[in-house]
Amino acid sequence: MRAPKIIEVKKDDAPAMVADVARQLRLPLDLDCNKAFLQLVEPIGQGEIMSYETTQGLDCIMLDCYLEQPIELRLQGNFAQPLIMITVARGRVEVATQKGKFAVNELQGTIHGAYGQGEYTMKLPGKVKLLMLITLVHRKTFFQEISCGILQVPPELLQVIKGKNLGKRQFLFQDIYHLPAVDQVHSVIDHQETGLLHSTHASAALYQNMYLLLNEYKRVQGSKNSRLVRDVQKIETIRAAETILVSHLQDPPTIPMLSKMVGINQQTLKTGFRQLYGKTINNYLNDLRLEQAGILISAGELSIGEIANAVGYSNGGYFSRKFKQKYGVTPSKFA
Repeated sequence: MRAPKIIEVKKDDAPAMVADVARQLRLPLDLDCNKAFLQLVEPIGQGEIMSYETTQGLDCIMLDCYLEQPIELRLQGNFAQPLIMITVARGRVEVATQKGKFAVNELQGTIHGAYGQGEYTMKLPGKVKLLMLITLVHRKTFFQEISCGILQVPPELLQVIKGKNLGKRQFLFQDIYHLPAVDQVHSVIDHQETGLLHSTHASAALYQNMYLLLNEYKRVQGSKNSRLVRDVQKIETIRAAETILVSHLQDPPTIPMLSKMVGINQQTLKTGFRQLYGKTINNYLNDLRLEQAGILISAGELSIGEIANAVGYSNGGYFSRKFKQKYGVTPSKFA
């Protein structure tokens, strides 16, 4: 396993952190309204690392990328300890602070605060698709005009927000699975606008993600069963549906049939599938078929017609059009 590339960042606001990453990776930093972003290139990786900034002490780093080697972000200096919220849609991040270590796994949301002065590190794995949102809530700015008493959050979190009685323990809430919060990460990535429209949409999603995590913490703290299992069961059910699709590419079940096979209603299946895989069932199935078609074409053992039939396309012309939409060339010219 390759050692991580160390990137030291000196400020605790997201735009400055992403600018530090761009500088140390020697990549240009582009701006689009309230978004700053850098495009990864080989041999570093592929995809984007972005920051978004709102006007009220709330900003974030978003990763939609694939790294060829691990990267370790090291935040160093005396900072005001922003409340940090991490939502991982794909991949994993490992965090280490003065007061302890933890990991945020795929489909997990975390609220972290009161973690002590000194170095704050985030280790991002290599050879893994990463899609995650790291939100920084700058308490003194964000809450300065709010009477924290009216926030109606549990006392332990309220102390972190106010910066009082933090003690020796870090504040750490890790929900098992929280798909609505994950859905907001997909919402930002999938939004096609640029400029003000995109930044406005991203800011709204950022606030919504924060609300969902805070509300989930409040809900869990108020529940006698602090870890409800229905979300875990839902994830496993959706994954079972995906397994069925993968094994029946040539003749997949309809959505009504699939919902009956895994034992949940159609709307729950469609919504959960979109949250978990970032695509509708039909789009996921089409992408899967076309990826398999590309593999079969490269193998060179079947005709185009046989390949179209093997991955579930009975109409050769339709298959060619969909293939060209995805790969930019017709199947016969695909190398």
